[in-house]
Amino acid sequence: MSPGDFRAQIETTLFGPINVTRAVLPVMRAQRSGLVVTISSTAGIAGQEFCTAYASAKFGVEGWMESLTPEE
Repeated sequence: MSPGDFRAQIETTLFGPINVTRAVLPVMRAQRSGLVVTISSTAGIAGQEFCTAYASAKFGVEGWMESLTPEE
């Protein structure tokens, strides 16, 4: 996998959800309610052969949501 392809996977699978969430958080905070739902996969728990970029992104999503949850 080329560095560009790896970066594109991370941009889409990790930074895509982060950017969307960052856009809606101010509205949710103003409303004092809301729910963020992320879709992950087992690749975010256990990496597999030939899935390095995807698994890296999904591990990132898992860690990001775990850290974001208590921030309110």
